[in-house]
Amino acid sequence: MQSRRIVPVPADACLVAAPPLNQAIAVLRTILADPKTAMASLNEAHLHLAQGTGELQLRYVAEGEPKRRVEAFLTAAETQVPGLASQIYYDRSGHRRVWGRDWIVDRMKDRPFRISDRSFAQVNWEQNAALIDTVTAFASLTGRESVLELYCGIGNFGLVLASAAKSLQGYDENKTAIADARENASTQGITNSRFTARPVEEAVEALAKGTQRWDLIVADPPRDGMGRRVAEAIVTLKPARIIYISCVPATLARDLKQLVAGGYRVDRIQPVDLVPQTPYLETVTELVSV
Repeated sequence: MQSRRIVPVPADACLVAAPPLNQAIAVLRTILADPKTAMASLNEAHLHLAQGTGELQLRYVAEGEPKRRVEAFLTAAETQVPGLASQIYYDRSGHRRVWGRDWIVDRMKDRPFRISDRSFAQVNWEQNAALIDTVTAFASLTGRESVLELYCGIGNFGLVLASAAKSLQGYDENKTAIADARENASTQGITNSRFTARPVEEAVEALAKGTQRWDLIVADPPRDGMGRRVAEAIVTLKPARIIYISCVPATLARDLKQLVAGGYRVDRIQPVDLVPQTPYLETVTELVSV
């Protein structure tokens, strides 16, 4: 229906949310209903909850609240919401204040991942694990490969791949995500990876002008897809294989058409549904040079 109307979560629970999120929502509703901790400019539409496998992050958007009232609300949330490790407060002009940490720690594939509030992370943790397994299986690394990862984010795929590769170079324009990826590599003891903050279009076009080549390129672009510039540069780099992770079938089809025209064959495709009942579908595609 293309509606932007906010639909309240049912009083008992949201059927698609993980239990810790439903527990947090119930507690926050109680806090918002308490005259001592309620904030007039804050309602459920201005609360954002992010959940790792063990920790929660809460982000707020509010305006003009007395500092004493804000402190009372944050203290109540800190002491009453189970697993809450991070709180971020924004006003309408975008100013940001942090209580506690500005990141949470998640565990994926038995590895710790730091995720900052300005970094992207998949919301469906169980299916993200399945997605990582699929990418790893498609990569079939032997320890001899040089891997280039585009749109690498916090190292969700790259750090697992680096463990089985000769080396990994990752690029992402999000500086916070790159800082997370470097910290995650250090925490996990990964020493053969390097992560660089740079727009992917610029990075891959610069690489295409050089002499270094990669055995495998892994790309996980946002919904708009990689687009013409990135696809052209990848074709110029001519890796033996490409693994493309897409969340929008339309942009995937567009980009695959360009890669196939550039000398690649689609070898296998595996969908992984991270966000059921939406038009988005994570799809892992392996292409091989012909």
